[in-house]
Amino acid sequence: MRFSAAACGKKNSEPILSLEEMVNDPEFQKIYEDSEDEYFKVTVSAEGTVMTFRVDAKKTYAGEDLDFYRKLTADDISDKFGLADMQKLLKRRGFGDVVIEYKMYNGDGVLMNEKT
Repeated sequence: MRFSAAACGKKNSEPILSLEEMVNDPEFQKIYEDSEDEYFKVTVSAEGTVMTFRVDAKKTYAGEDLDFYRKLTADDISDKFGLADMQKLLKRRGFGDVVIEYKMYNGDGVLMNEKT
């Protein structure tokens, strides 16, 4: 799943004034709704200059599978979701330094991994 430049605004519309407005835009949210699969659901929110990616597992992982997700590095996560590219794009679009948080929850609601 990769973030595209098209998500930063709608054609022929007023410019987005804040990170929250951009993230709450239905076109932006559709990117993540469309990427949902049988294993995970991704939701994105923003407050101030912090954008949060929340990944919820649709089943509860245990054993080696749980360890795998707990051990994902910030680079692994960034590569999967294109977070470094998104951060650069947001900066070029005038959002300044945006902090991107990643939180992954197991199917039972327990936090499995968290990176900033």
